[in-house]
Amino acid sequence: MSREATAVLVDSLGPAPGERIIDLACGAGDPAEALAEAVGPAGLVVGVDRVEAMARSFAERLDGHAGRAAAALAETAALPFDDDVFDGASCRFGLMFVPTPVETLRALRRVVRPGGRCALVTWGAPEDNPYFTLVAHALDEAGAPPAPVEGPTVFECQDPVALEEHLRAAGWEQVRVRRVPLTLHVPVAAADELLPFQRDLSLALEERLAALPDALVREATAAVGRAAARWLTDDGLAVPAEVLLAEGR
Repeated sequence: MSREATAVLVDSLGPAPGERIIDLACGAGDPAEALAEAVGPAGLVVGVDRVEAMARSFAERLDGHAGRAAAALAETAALPFDDDVFDGASCRFGLMFVPTPVETLRALRRVVRPGGRCALVTWGAPEDNPYFTLVAHALDEAGAPPAPVEGPTVFECQDPVALEEHLRAAGWEQVRVRRVPLTLHVPVAAADELLPFQRDLSLALEERLAALPDALVREATAAVGRAAARWLTDDGLAVPAEVLLAEGR
């Protein structure tokens, strides 16, 4: 789904053969796999995640990859590396979930060598990302109880000014944040599959749907399908989106 966001991040960071890159909140290995291809066997990509299952999945996905890679389980603000050991740092859709963004960015700056760079991608404003808002609005209209807010959302870093301030406060220089429109490629065969697709990815959404009568679930599913039909292609839904790309040295 997020291949365009990965391409934006990798292009911005510009990894070169032989470089060492740290990928924060690495998840299951995207964009680290693309970064590993760029740095090649003489380079190294270290993926860091604070969730053990993600670090393990990363290690399994990149095991035996042509580009060298390693996984580390660590808190984002307490990276277990020496100073100045990486040429660059990346983070795709992870900064919004860390407890202390400035401390995390400061930790990244510490482990990146002088002159090194960072590239981070976060989600932009809700109104520019209907993939996340369309289902929520349909459930609101169907009368579903509000979803409990138990932690940060994908929109924690939607403000480009605040994001730039975070990087500068952490010590990064030549900071630039810009909005980048792109497309999310959702692998469904029909527009009315969007709500079930998201339900399978989100426990919170599944719980919210469970509170509704079956008739209202069907109504919400159909409403989402009607709204998403304009994005249907032969390869699934092509949903417009917007991310923020933050760069620094």
